[in-house]
Amino acid sequence: MRPFLMLMSAYILSVSIFAAASHLEVYKGVDSPWVIKEAPFCTNSTLCPENPDYTWESYFNRILDIGGRSFMLGGYALNDSRIIQDFPFDPPWKEKAFSSLSQKVKGKRGSILAWLEISDTELFDETIFMGSARSFLKKYNVTGFAFGPLLTETQLRCLKKVFPALRKLNLISALSFGCDDWQVVNNSGLARIADLNFVALRPRYDDQTPVFNTDTYAKKAIKNATIAGAKPGSIILQVPLLARATYFSSDTGYSLMVYDYNADPKGNGSVIFNKTTQGGYYFFSQTRLVDKIALARQYKLRGIMLEGGGGLSQDLFPWDKSSLLYALLSRAKSGRTLY
Repeated sequence: MRPFLMLMSAYILSVSIFAAASHLEVYKGVDSPWVIKEAPFCTNSTLCPENPDYTWESYFNRILDIGGRSFMLGGYALNDSRIIQDFPFDPPWKEKAFSSLSQKVKGKRGSILAWLEISDTELFDETIFMGSARSFLKKYNVTGFAFGPLLTETQLRCLKKVFPALRKLNLISALSFGCDDWQVVNNSGLARIADLNFVALRPRYDDQTPVFNTDTYAKKAIKNATIAGAKPGSIILQVPLLARATYFSSDTGYSLMVYDYNADPKGNGSVIFNKTTQGGYYFFSQTRLVDKIALARQYKLRGIMLEGGGGLSQDLFPWDKSSLLYALLSRAKSGRTLY
């Protein structure tokens, strides 16, 4: 009987290890929760309503129903060691609505991070910050705070004081930075002490536009992040909704590519106008995004985040099977490809 129990224990342990290794955390960014509703952007007002008729409760519930469980919510900033509203004329997060969402997220063993803009960090006072953070947590019991991705050296020095303070509060510290920021991040040492490192797959230079949605670019971002001190298990690939042209043109997003330019959601993430030069728009399609799931598992990363919609850069509605979020959540859970 004992050998059987030993074999069963070994089997259960191996299954647990495999499950832990294959599980990826998926974060959904929402830039202005309870203030500005996310909706696809295009020229068709039926497909892309200016004022979508969903409620915030139904919006979050439908994301939870399709497998979502973790969020990064915007709307606040760190200013003079205090947590304040990023845009003072916007209403604050709704306390009862946040509490309801938080309970549902905890029930699914997810987490909610508050993304803080950094407004003023010349002098950081830990006592003031701790008091402000505790007041914030009484209203919104987030699991941690995230900062970035465009940070100055002064802001990075400030965060070296903020992160230990977050640890005292038993909160997650998260840093977001771009593929090309690894040197300044390495010099700061922040990636080594952050609990989570969100590595943004955004193009900064013209020659990165045709490749920022590829595995090659993601591999470079992972390599740079690890050189900067981030452990693979702390890295979350941060995927934008951006669609960028190889010529001078305004940035737009995934929804416009699908609805106005008839881009295939399962295509290669491009709308080409000049086949000779390969000039056109490049973006994350469902296929390009789902490819990153296998990559994240290969490198034993923590997970993947889909950025929130802003301006012209928008996803389809999350419950639309052609949306990026739907593809990410369904494939991250099942491990299957799109085909």
